[in-house]
Amino acid sequence: MGLMRTRLSEQQLVRIRADAPAHVRESDFVNPWVAAESRRVLRERGEQWVESVLGRQLSRRSVFFPDLPWLAYKELHIIISADAAETRQDFSDVVDGL
Repeated sequence: MGLMRTRLSEQQLVRIRADAPAHVRESDFVNPWVAAESRRVLRERGEQWVESVLGRQLSRRSVFFPDLPWLAYKELHIIISADAAETRQDFSDVVDGL
Protein backbone atom coordinates (compact mmCIF):
# COMPACT_ATOMS: atom_id res chain seq x y z
CA MET A 1 0.00 0.00 0.00
CA GLY A 2 1.33 3.43 -0.95
CA LEU A 3 1.62 6.52 1.18
CA MET A 4 -1.78 7.79 2.21
CA ARG A 5 -3.13 11.05 3.49
CA THR A 6 -6.61 11.49 4.84
CA ARG A 7 -9.35 12.56 2.47
CA LEU A 8 -11.31 14.16 5.30
CA SER A 9 -11.74 17.90 5.04
CA GLU A 10 -9.97 20.21 7.46
CA GLN A 11 -13.39 21.10 8.89
CA GLN A 12 -14.10 17.42 9.60
CA LEU A 13 -10.68 17.00 11.21
CA VAL A 14 -11.12 20.06 13.40
CA ARG A 15 -14.45 18.66 14.63
CA ILE A 16 -12.98 15.20 15.30
CA ARG A 17 -10.01 16.70 17.17
CA ALA A 18 -12.29 18.96 19.22
CA ASP A 19 -14.69 16.14 20.10
CA ALA A 20 -12.00 13.79 21.43
CA PRO A 21 -11.23 15.62 24.70
CA ALA A 22 -14.95 15.84 25.51
CA HIS A 23 -15.22 12.09 26.02
CA VAL A 24 -11.65 11.16 26.86
CA ARG A 25 -9.96 11.98 30.12
CA GLU A 26 -6.28 11.50 30.63
CA SER A 27 -5.52 8.49 32.77
CA ASP A 28 -2.72 6.13 33.68
CA PHE A 29 -4.95 3.34 32.38
CA VAL A 30 -5.16 2.89 28.62
CA ASN A 31 -8.19 0.96 27.41
CA PRO A 32 -6.77 -2.17 25.69
CA TRP A 33 -9.40 -2.01 22.94
CA VAL A 34 -8.44 1.60 22.16
CA ALA A 35 -4.75 0.67 22.05
CA ALA A 36 -5.36 -2.34 19.77
CA GLU A 37 -7.74 -0.45 17.48
CA SER A 38 -5.38 2.51 17.09
CA ARG A 39 -2.55 0.09 16.31
CA ARG A 40 -4.72 -1.53 13.63
CA VAL A 41 -5.43 1.90 12.09
CA LEU A 42 -1.71 2.73 12.12
CA ARG A 43 -0.88 -0.58 10.44
CA GLU A 44 -3.61 -0.29 7.78
CA ARG A 45 -3.50 3.43 7.00
CA GLY A 46 0.14 4.20 7.76
CA GLU A 47 1.98 6.89 9.69
CA GLN A 48 1.60 9.52 6.97
CA TRP A 49 -2.19 9.16 7.18
CA VAL A 50 -2.05 9.49 10.98
CA GLU A 51 0.18 12.57 10.66
CA SER A 52 -2.34 14.15 8.29
CA VAL A 53 -5.17 13.42 10.75
CA LEU A 54 -3.32 14.73 13.82
CA GLY A 55 -1.72 17.66 12.02
CA ARG A 56 1.74 16.90 13.37
CA GLN A 57 4.81 14.81 12.55
CA LEU A 58 5.28 11.52 14.36
CA SER A 59 8.97 11.89 15.13
CA ARG A 60 8.82 10.77 18.77
CA ARG A 61 8.73 6.97 19.23
CA SER A 62 7.04 4.82 21.85
CA VAL A 63 9.35 3.73 24.67
CA PHE A 64 7.77 0.28 24.87
CA PHE A 65 7.24 -0.23 21.11
CA PRO A 66 9.98 1.68 19.22
CA ASP A 67 8.46 0.65 15.88
CA LEU A 68 5.36 2.71 16.78
CA PRO A 69 5.04 6.47 17.22
CA TRP A 70 4.31 7.98 20.62
CA LEU A 71 0.68 9.11 20.78
CA ALA A 72 -1.19 10.88 23.56
CA TYR A 73 -4.22 8.94 24.79
CA LYS A 74 -6.71 11.38 23.24
CA GLU A 75 -4.83 11.04 19.92
CA LEU A 76 -5.62 7.32 19.94
CA HIS A 77 -9.30 8.26 20.01
CA ILE A 78 -8.82 10.87 17.30
CA ILE A 79 -7.29 8.42 14.82
CA ILE A 80 -9.99 5.82 15.57
CA SER A 81 -12.72 8.43 14.99
CA ALA A 82 -11.04 9.68 11.80
CA ASP A 83 -10.69 6.12 10.51
CA ALA A 84 -14.41 5.53 11.10
CA ALA A 85 -15.33 8.84 9.43
CA GLU A 86 -13.17 8.12 6.40
CA THR A 87 -14.57 4.59 6.12
CA ARG A 88 -18.12 6.02 6.22
CA GLN A 89 -17.13 8.55 3.56
CA ASP A 90 -15.61 5.81 1.37
CA PHE A 91 -18.74 3.67 1.75
CA SER A 92 -20.95 6.65 0.93
CA ASP A 93 -18.90 7.29 -2.24
CA VAL A 94 -19.42 3.68 -3.33
CA VAL A 95 -23.16 3.66 -2.60
CA ASP A 96 -23.69 7.00 -4.33
CA GLY A 97 -21.89 5.61 -7.40
CA LEU A 98 -24.34 2.71 -7.80
